Amino acid sequence: MSVPLYAVLAAGLVAVGPPSESQGKPAPRVPPVAGSTVTLPLNHWTSLLEALRERPAAETTSKAPLAVASLRRSVVGTFRKGLLEATLTHRFVVLDTGGHLNVPVLDGAASPVEVTLDGKPASLVKTGTVYAVGIAKAGTYALKVRFYVGHEQDRFARQLKLALPAGGPTRVEVTVPETAIVPVIAGGALVSTEVTNAGTKVVGMVSADGALDLSWTRRTTHRNAAPLTMKAQTGTLFMLQESLVRGVAAFDFTLSDGETDRIDLPLPADVQVTNVSGDAVLQWRTTGRGRNLTVLLRHLVTDRVRMLVHFQYAADLDKGIPLRLPMPPTGVLFDGAAGVQAPAGIDVEVDGLEGARSLPPRDLPVRLTHLSEHPLLYGFVFSAAPEITLRARRQAGVTLTSTLIDEVEASTVLLADGGERTKLKLHIRNNTKQYLQVALPEGATLTHALVEGHPVRPARAGGRADAQDGGTLLFSLRQSERIDRESGRTHTVQTGETLGNIALRYYSDPGKWRALLEANSDTLPSEHALRVGQVLKIPSVGPVLVEESTFVLEIAYQRRLSTFSWLGKRELALPDLDVDAVKVTWHVYLPKAVTPLVFDGNVTQLTRIRYGTFRRFEQFLDSVFGVEDARAGTKKYKSILKRRKGIYHAEASRKDRGDVAPGNFPLVGSRYRFKRLLASTGEAPTISIFYASDTALQGLRWLALLASVGLALLLLARRRVWWKPVLALVGFAALLLAAHYVIGIHKRMLWGTAIALAIALWRLRDFSGGVSWKDVVNTPLSAWREATPNRLIELVGMLLAVKAMLMLPVLIPITLTLGLGVLWYRWDRRFRRVDHV
Repeated sequence: MSVPLYAVLAAGLVAVGPPSESQGKPAPRVPPVAGSTVTLPLNHWTSLLEALRERPAAETTSKAPLAVASLRRSVVGTFRKGLLEATLTHRFVVLDTGGHLNVPVLDGAASPVEVTLDGKPASLVKTGTVYAVGIAKAGTYALKVRFYVGHEQDRFARQLKLALPAGGPTRVEVTVPETAIVPVIAGGALVSTEVTNAGTKVVGMVSADGALDLSWTRRTTHRNAAPLTMKAQTGTLFMLQESLVRGVAAFDFTLSDGETDRIDLPLPADVQVTNVSGDAVLQWRTTGRGRNLTVLLRHLVTDRVRMLVHFQYAADLDKGIPLRLPMPPTGVLFDGAAGVQAPAGIDVEVDGLEGARSLPPRDLPVRLTHLSEHPLLYGFVFSAAPEITLRARRQAGVTLTSTLIDEVEASTVLLADGGERTKLKLHIRNNTKQYLQVALPEGATLTHALVEGHPVRPARAGGRADAQDGGTLLFSLRQSERIDRESGRTHTVQTGETLGNIALRYYSDPGKWRALLEANSDTLPSEHALRVGQVLKIPSVGPVLVEESTFVLEIAYQRRLSTFSWLGKRELALPDLDVDAVKVTWHVYLPKAVTPLVFDGNVTQLTRIRYGTFRRFEQFLDSVFGVEDARAGTKKYKSILKRRKGIYHAEASRKDRGDVAPGNFPLVGSRYRFKRLLASTGEAPTISIFYASDTALQGLRWLALLASVGLALLLLARRRVWWKPVLALVGFAALLLAAHYVIGIHKRMLWGTAIALAIALWRLRDFSGGVSWKDVVNTPLSAWREATPNRLIELVGMLLAVKAMLMLPVLIPITLTLGLGVLWYRWDRRFRRVDHV
């Protein structure tokens, strides 16, 4: 029995109703659509009518569960250059409008051009992401819409997507302007393909969700259907390497007659094609044992096409190197150009040239020079297959340093019991070296080793795994690393580091510290805000992808030496490294009870230097009389704020000068700093220390005092004997020599001279001829008579001497010695006159 489809839908939906949890069974499936009617058994139709009669009147008059039912929908159009021009035909039935109903019919991304509803002009309204047509009453409608989708901009588009509103299966008929294709409809079914004059007509069905996704690929059976007339321009770049020649050939074909989707290129012998690229290239293959290159195009070419052919072939630098290049198809006229480039270590000369002429590289066509960013060595032009032979030879190589130590920071602590503790921090920059050899001093025992703060266990050279002291250790080194341009690297700030130190480590230029400041502006507001433990981002400066590895190796060892005696010599040495060091900073800590007299070695002393006699006398005068005027407005005046700022910057600059010593063990004793530049392999830094204990030095100072008293008395003796002044001068010269090494002997010499003058004055013991204090008390006028100008001058001089001693205690021995010397000289002359009379 045949009945209208909408009657079946209405009867079925009203009788059965929407599925519910109480029913537990889905609604019966509607038979397949055949035009506008369906055929079903009579008993099914009767059961539907009986179910409809048995429903209550209120239910039979309720609204239908579906308002619109799709009867038939199709899309017919043409897709070319990314643009679909099509017509949508949609036949649907409206069961209930509720007054007015918008029926979705087309994707909102489309552009409707012409719309008819039941053969009459109509319009679409855009609601959300779809276009809809307005329906006022129930019934069956036929809608036809002509529309466009996409943009005519992608010439080689091979995929079509269209989203229609859900509404039953959709028939699709699309014509694409290509032949020999393999179409695929995702989520649908392909019905047929037919080759027409306009291309290929693809027919298929799309599921009820309305999503059309049509794509296709070209078959690999390209053939030239008609004779072609074309010309070409070629540019081939050759890049010479040690045992290989790489090349890239640019082909620009211009078709003047015919069309093609395939190009065949002949290849020279032994040439291997590695890649073919271009906007029109679909795929490529080599045939005839690699003697021909077949390039399949994405579409039929009628005007121009460009492609790049990358190739390579083996070469021997010790023999002639022929330039082998792909050529255009046989019979095609062309203009060719070729260029040659080689690395700096290879010297290239032209050995043979036939069928081409040489051309300066600056005059080569742009199509060739654009293939390389580097300058070309030679250039050639030709219009037929050329024969060009080159001869190359390797330049002598120069051995470069693959590993370098930017700085060695060392601290050595000498203990009173003879123990020695040494720690080193090596700032290493490495490219390819695998191991660093460290030869410890004899008797040294390694205590720990760290790389960037992580413990490491070195190997021992020579297979002496059982040895505990001395020997040569092998530390594994980090090699060159690839840098991520986005994330870069990170660095954890250590004690004593500055932005300049970190920039020197990673960029070999301390002046690039501003790059670190800019990269870490979120956590580092200024260069003075650097703190220990802070993690800094190390950006990559410039287009560098691989940089040499930089890291810090920290090692520490100890030695057991003899205890310090009263007077002796101590030899110190740092480990011998098989890598050159740019700078060595060495801090040596001696016990407080030991005073170094002389330092010797291959390093330069920077602190507590014993200058010459005149320099030390100048420093003494500067310390005594160098008093600054603190009055406002004077040149030497500095505010407390400026002084504090100066102290702050001085402390910060100490880090750059290496004043801060590394160490994780107590740094006790008196510190002495040494420095050396350019420490080469086999020249380990050494220091020889001649020392004396404080007990021995104190004895020397007392001995110098007694010797000064005796020598001064020899000079002050009233009986003149020639050997006495000679002996005194020799003795004082010996004391001055000892004073150069032992601090405090100069002062003892002054005190000894003062004591000798006092003894000499006491020996005179006759101060008659002057006014005694009893005379002053009994007859005051007698004192006035004795107040001669000479005595007044002497009194003023004595007062000034007392004032100088009170203001500058350091001048007490000098002032006292000079004063006693003047008194001795005066009274000695007086007594000599009395004796003479």
